[in-house]
Amino acid sequence: MNNRLPIRKKALIKQFLVIFLPFVLILVLLSWVVYYFQFIKTQEEVLKAREINSLVMQKEFIQQTTKSIISDINIIAADPALHDVLTQKSQNSISHMSAIFLIFSKYKGIYDQIRVLDKTGMEIIRVDLRGNKPFLVPAAQLQFKGKRYYFKDTYRLGKGEIFMSPLDLNIEKGKIEEPFKPMIRFGIPIFDKNNEKQGVLILNYLGKKLIDDLVKLSSKSPGHLMMTNSEGYWLKGMQAENEWGFMLKDRNEKRIQNQFPDVWQKIIKNENGQIFSQDGLITFVKVFPLKEGIKFSSGSPDPFQKSVTNLSSDHFFWAIMCHVLPDELHKENNKFVLALIFTDLFLIILLGTFSWLFVLTNTRRKLAENALKRSNIELEEKVKKRTQELFNTNIALEKEVMKHRQAISEKQKIESQLRQSQRMEAIGTLAGGIAHDFNNILTPILGYAEMAVMQLDQNNPLIDDINQIISASHRARELVQQILTFSRQAEQELRPIKVELVIKEVLKLLKSTIPATIEICQNIKSDCNPIMADHTQIHQIIMNLCTNAYHSMRKNGGVLSIVLFQVEISPEDYQISFDLRPGTYIKLEVSDTGHGMNRELQDKIFEPYFTTKEEGEGTGLGLSVVHGIIKSFNGHIAVYSEPEQGTTFHIYLPTIEPKTEHLRPVLIENIPHGTEKILVVDDEKSIMKFEKKILENLGYSVTGRISSIEALKLFKENPQDR
Repeated sequence: MNNRLPIRKKALIKQFLVIFLPFVLILVLLSWVVYYFQFIKTQEEVLKAREINSLVMQKEFIQQTTKSIISDINIIAADPALHDVLTQKSQNSISHMSAIFLIFSKYKGIYDQIRVLDKTGMEIIRVDLRGNKPFLVPAAQLQFKGKRYYFKDTYRLGKGEIFMSPLDLNIEKGKIEEPFKPMIRFGIPIFDKNNEKQGVLILNYLGKKLIDDLVKLSSKSPGHLMMTNSEGYWLKGMQAENEWGFMLKDRNEKRIQNQFPDVWQKIIKNENGQIFSQDGLITFVKVFPLKEGIKFSSGSPDPFQKSVTNLSSDHFFWAIMCHVLPDELHKENNKFVLALIFTDLFLIILLGTFSWLFVLTNTRRKLAENALKRSNIELEEKVKKRTQELFNTNIALEKEVMKHRQAISEKQKIESQLRQSQRMEAIGTLAGGIAHDFNNILTPILGYAEMAVMQLDQNNPLIDDINQIISASHRARELVQQILTFSRQAEQELRPIKVELVIKEVLKLLKSTIPATIEICQNIKSDCNPIMADHTQIHQIIMNLCTNAYHSMRKNGGVLSIVLFQVEISPEDYQISFDLRPGTYIKLEVSDTGHGMNRELQDKIFEPYFTTKEEGEGTGLGLSVVHGIIKSFNGHIAVYSEPEQGTTFHIYLPTIEPKTEHLRPVLIENIPHGTEKILVVDDEKSIMKFEKKILENLGYSVTGRISSIEALKLFKENPQDR
């Protein structure tokens, strides 16, 4: 065994080399012949596209910045308070605009100065930005800027025109401020209401921020950002000592024409482009910041000289360039070569590992196949056993699922009943509020109408018209009473009532009105305990249910059944006592053999103004009022119906122990008259006037108020007079 092991190992190594070496050779040739040269061809195009995209972003940034500044100066210039500053020069208007400038300067953070100058060039308001904090310059430190070119160039503009200065260095006290502070000045003339020019508004934009933002935007580029004006002077160069040659005499020759003449010629003729040379790759784009309505001048390097010339938007531009040096170009190639070497080494190691594993796996395959056959036999036995176990488990799980579905069905039924109860309670609350407001409107209508009848002669023809108003008002009040009953807000006269007596009273009325095709069947137990309720409302419940049953059978006839008996509700009676407490109840069942209802209609029948009757046959309040009355007595109502199978209403009402009813005598007194003084307070003005008039007709001296606060104040002022 030990003698055969080296022979097997040598065979494995030989087989490994046969597979590994050809793949390594192919990999090296492909990586160094195909990919390397492909990189050289594409690297240049990628770099060009990246540089162009970078400069396009910077161009869009400059244009957007200019647009934003123009928007700012237009917004400030439109403020009417600014006109008052120049025309009236009042301290209030100056303070107001100063506060606005301070807030605006702090919010924007890009303006070195915000100034208002009168027509002579004298500063009226100036806010300086020191660090990150705006500072209002005191009046004693305000300066005269009438000789500065930006004031003169702005003041000569017409209405709506804006002046933009070149990007140059700030001058203070006749000298260029150090350290250098690049600046762009935007100005707009201010006109009064008579279109007469009164002064100018100047915004000093921090040009250094613009240059710094451009540098940040080009941070991912391997090149160096450069920027010149339309005369070729460096605004941002590779060396700081070459910048601002148009303002510094010792740098007057520092221009792009002298350092890169070929590039400058191409910039003059084209709006963008790229140049490959021994100096590397230079990509450029021209930016024309001037927009319609904006005027530009070349400015002046001297503090008190006028602008050299005025330029149009086509001639004023900034050239933004990105210069990638030759070393940077080669650096990218070197990085790729180094990455390619490491990649090849990694792939060779990966390929060697894969080849060795392949050879090793192939030699072991036969042994593995034999072991796999034995394992399959064992596995089949385990699968059979496990399948039987899963089958038994599945049967038990199906039983649990059936129980769970039944529980879910019960839960959904209970949730449906709860939602119906909550919906009816919400509708009742809304109806009650509307009814109370409607009652407040009816009270003065009915009162004034009755007072008018009392004051007119009995033969007056107007009495019949007014009686019609009184009759209609009574019908409206009955409707309000129905709504209040539905919402459980009506006043109830509760006393012990034997329901079977009320049922018999209703049946007497029905027998004389319903047709002979409808048969009335009754099964009323006379030994039921009384309930505490309002007699009229119980009568209304029975009459509404019987009337609805009669209407459903009036075409084809049928049977109207009324059943009354006493039941005990125990804690276990969950299905029928969803919202009932355990105790003794009477159960009233009103059934018909009419057309019945589907489930969708059953969910809506207790809603106000919902009816299945034809137009003009019902108000839609009957069942909603019945529902409200029963709930007010702590009872429960349910309905069962099937289409063409009839309908049955089940009503549960709690009973009380039989007691002897004590009646209290009702005393009727005449309406008193008097001459006293009365203060009447009611938040409804119409009701207050009505009550005031009634009392005045009875001889009283009446003062009316609709505000309780005013009434209290009036009473406190002279309590003896009220």
